[in-house]
Amino acid sequence: MGRRLIVVLLIAALIAGGVFYLARTVQRSAPPVQQSAVTQPQQPRQETGMILVAAKDLPAGTIIQANSLSFRAWPREAIDETAYVLQAGGSIEEFDGAVVRSGIRSGEPVIRTKLIKRGERGFLAAVLKPGMRAVSAPVNETTGVSGFVFPGDYVDLMLSHVVNMSDGGGQVRPHNVTETVMHNIRVIAMDQRSGDQEQAPAVGRVTTFEVTPEQAERISLAQRMGELRLVLRPLSVEEGEAAEGQAAPSAVVGGAVEEDKRTFTMDSDLSQIISAPGNGTGANGSPSTISVIRGSSAAVEAQAK
Repeated sequence: MGRRLIVVLLIAALIAGGVFYLARTVQRSAPPVQQSAVTQPQQPRQETGMILVAAKDLPAGTIIQANSLSFRAWPREAIDETAYVLQAGGSIEEFDGAVVRSGIRSGEPVIRTKLIKRGERGFLAAVLKPGMRAVSAPVNETTGVSGFVFPGDYVDLMLSHVVNMSDGGGQVRPHNVTETVMHNIRVIAMDQRSGDQEQAPAVGRVTTFEVTPEQAERISLAQRMGELRLVLRPLSVEEGEAAEGQAAPSAVVGGAVEEDKRTFTMDSDLSQIISAPGNGTGANGSPSTISVIRGSSAAVEAQAK
C-alpha cells in the first residue's frame, strides 16, 4: 500500500511539473499585453480647403507681386466666409497688382476687406501712403520717356516754358527756359495701369503721381505754365541720393528745390545767337546804349561795355 501511494504521488508530481512547464512556455511565447492588437476607434477625417495666405509681412499700400501670397490647406470648419478660397480653375496670378488695404502678417489668411484688386472701387486710394495725394498730368511719346516709365518708378519733373526777361537795354524779350521743378516723385499709375507686373513698354497718355498736397498744387500750376516732362531716375541709389520712397536731398517738403541745388537751362545757354538777359548786348552782339531821360529831353549818356 505504501509503495502504490508513492508511485501515485510521483506520477502526480510529474503531471504537475509538465503542466507548469507548458504554462511557462506558452507565457513566454505570447506577446505582451500592451503590444497586443487593440482596435482603436478610427478618427473622422478632417476636411480642408485651400485658402489664400500672406507669404510675408504685407504693410498697407503694398502692391501684390508673385511671391507675396500663397495657397495653404486650412480646416474647412475654420475658414472665414470672407477668405479667398481656391476655386476650380483659379490661380494666384489673378491677384497680381492688387493692393493691401490694411496690414497682413506672414501666414495670416487674406480676407476680402484687406485686399483690393485692380479695377475695384477705392483701389487707387489704397495705393496712397497716409498724408499723400494722387494727381495726374498728360504725357506723350516724348515727355513720357517713350513708354518706359512703369507704376512704382520714381521720376523728376522738368518744366519747359517761356519767360519774358529784360535784355539790359530796356527791351523785354521772351526766353525759353527749362528747369527741374520736382525730384523723386513716385509714379502710381500710367493711364489706368497701376500694377508693375506688365513690363512691356506702352506709351501712356496720363501719368498719375503720389505727391504731397503742396506738390499737387505745383504740378497743377506747372501744367498751365508750359510743358511737363518726366525724367526717369535709376533703381540703384547713388551716394547722396534718397532711398526709394524718401525725399531727395535736393528737395524740401512740398517738392520745392533748394536755391543752391536749383537747375535750369535757358535758350541763351544753348545758342550763341541769342543774347543772355541783362548782359548789355543786343541780339547781333553789338553794345546796347543806355539812355538817361531828364524831363522832356533824352540823350545817350554811355554805352554798355
